Amino acid sequence: MGEDPQRWSLRRDILRALETTSPDADVVLVTGSPPSVSVLGQCRERVSIYFCMDDFLELPGVSAEMLAPWSESCSAVSTQWS
Repeated sequence: MGEDPQRWSLRRDILRALETTSPDADVVLVTGSPPSVSVLGQCRERVSIYFCMDDFLELPGVSAEMLAPWSESCSAVSTQWS
C-alpha cells in the first residue's frame, strides 16, 4: 500500500513553499494542527515544535477517538528526538 495521500500532499506543499521562500534557510516547523504530526521530521526542518492544544476537543464534530492516532504519533516523534 502506498503513502497516505493527505500526508503526501501536506509534505509536498510545505516543501514547495520552503523551496520558493527560503531554499537555503534552516527551518523551524511550528504547528498546532493534529494532522501535521504525520510530517514532522520530513520537511527538512532542523527543529519541529508542536503545540499540543486540547482546544481541538471543543470543536464541533471532533472527538478524543479522532485525535488519538495523531496524539500517539506526536508522542512517538517527541520521544525519538529527546
